[in-house]
Amino acid sequence: MLVLARDFLLNLAAGVATDLSSPSGMMGYLLTIGIIAYAVIAWHKKRVLAGKRGMDSLYVMALALLVIIGATGVLFYGMGLRSAPQAATVAGQNPIPAAVDPWTTLRRNYSGKRKTAFDDNLTDLSHTLNAGWNELDEKAQIVQLVNRPSYADPRWEIYARIDNSFSDMRKILARIKEAIWNKLRSQYPDQQNDLDDILVGPERLDALDSALIQSEQSLRAFKNLIMSDDLGTRVSASQLFFQSQEPLSEQIGLFRSWISQCNYRIDEKRKALEHVENK
Repeated sequence: MLVLARDFLLNLAAGVATDLSSPSGMMGYLLTIGIIAYAVIAWHKKRVLAGKRGMDSLYVMALALLVIIGATGVLFYGMGLRSAPQAATVAGQNPIPAAVDPWTTLRRNYSGKRKTAFDDNLTDLSHTLNAGWNELDEKAQIVQLVNRPSYADPRWEIYARIDNSFSDMRKILARIKEAIWNKLRSQYPDQQNDLDDILVGPERLDALDSALIQSEQSLRAFKNLIMSDDLGTRVSASQLFFQSQEPLSEQIGLFRSWISQCNYRIDEKRKALEHVENK
């Protein structure tokens, strides 16, 4: 019996504390203090006017202090409510959860042979991307090494290496695109959505290929000038060609970043795949 009474009193106290901590509860609390203070002060004045003894000054000060403390508490409580972050809601529904990166989840249920096939394809995809980048980077190093305006006597024999590298780089991009978009995705249509989460489309390959085409055309335009018998003409043409290659350098850097991002997203997909049960 005593236990039940104790639990009842504890629950009652918790409910009262909860109600008091709400905005309406705090406002009621402040109004109650104000009413009591007003009644006490009115009673004090009435007794003083009647020639009777009112409250001692100590009690008046204590009452004023209680009102000040209550008002200050409500003030800071209100400021806290205004500054607290509010959960986003739509038409009274539950708060909207934070967006989930698509490459951290699986678009379909991979079990049994499907899990093995997708895991193998992630390995093949990683190899295709990284092996292709290693080949392409080797050719890009040749372009960056030769493509400098510091040569005292630039000649076409030097720039012919760049011409060949441009062609080789475009062939590498074509192989990557063929292996992934024309073979891997088409052979496994059930995996296309998950693969697209990783690759985010072929736009990065297309942008680099377009930059390589422009560089090839630029080199053709400067070829006759670089082959000139006049040294000053060759040097000027070399410098102008070097300046025209900034878009290509930018696209190579973006392609490198894309490869790194794909590797990260492949790892995330593989982690999600590890949670799939083998059946």
